[in-house]
Amino acid sequence: MKKLRRHIIIDRLLRNPNGMTTEEIWMNFIDDIEVTLDTIKYELKNWEKTYHCMDTNVPIRKRQRVWKYKDPNFSIFRQEITQAEEIYKAIDNLGKFKGNPMFLMLKFYLLQLTQSVDHPGNPIITFQHRQEYEGKQIDTMEIIAQAMLNKGVLRIKYQDFENVEETCNVHPYHLRQYNDRWFLFGWSEKLQEIKNFPIDRIKEAKQIAKEYRPCDVDFEHYFDDFIGVSDVPTEVQTVRFKVKKGGGYGQSGSYNYIVSKPLHSSQDEIEMPEGSEDEDYAIFTIDVKINYELKMLLFSYHENIEVLEPAELRDWMRDKINNMKQMYDKG
Repeated sequence: MKKLRRHIIIDRLLRNPNGMTTEEIWMNFIDDIEVTLDTIKYELKNWEKTYHCMDTNVPIRKRQRVWKYKDPNFSIFRQEITQAEEIYKAIDNLGKFKGNPMFLMLKFYLLQLTQSVDHPGNPIITFQHRQEYEGKQIDTMEIIAQAMLNKGVLRIKYQDFENVEETCNVHPYHLRQYNDRWFLFGWSEKLQEIKNFPIDRIKEAKQIAKEYRPCDVDFEHYFDDFIGVSDVPTEVQTVRFKVKKGGGYGQSGSYNYIVSKPLHSSQDEIEMPEGSEDEDYAIFTIDVKINYELKMLLFSYHENIEVLEPAELRDWMRDKINNMKQMYDKG
């Protein structure tokens, strides 16, 4: 995976019409200690010999040869026909898993890859991502994934939200993405319980020789009772809230949005009897644990949602709104 990512970056840089020196190309890998200047030199010379694709008439810059493709539309990946064929075979095989969103997303990734090989230019599919996941965090996820496949124990250096760094042993079980962030779920030897670790806060991860604690959690249903990634030691409660159906753009828009994109899989809309004082409102319920992510999600709808119950959640919303009012009144 690291080699493929390196080749994709070099291939893109060589299409720069101004060309780039070896050192300028290498600077794109400065954070990767495994990629040396000699690595880049070897790749460039090997590609030149294999594909005869380099422009040899570019003037020297800073006493160094300037590298670029003779044809700015050239790509080594378009030369690797067998690789493209394998990608298409993989897409065909994924057709066997219809209905599973995980395989659908993988199919989208493969389609984007084939498009970039066959038809470079404006992408037909894009994915939201954070810039840091293109570098060190991808390597960390690769180490974690390998440990899970090998049933190996990880020793990680982790920085918490108060920037306190600690080292702990983790038995990795599951990787999950939520709100544009990846999390590792695993058994913490220190806490003697399952804990989640944001990948971007793991500074170092390596597999160690230690007996692996088998996973006794069904992660297919682990997240059923709460929103996000924070499982709290409380009972599931019914959260009831109302949304105005008509009126201003924000209110009617929120109703349509909540109907088309439920807050939780348990969401249900209660039919209001005609003539009721709440006839112009929709009442929804969800059955979840009250955690931080739920509070932030409800709060993101501002005045367009009114939490009715449970009382402690309604009180929390009211206190936050009062605190915000006091803060803005000072201005």
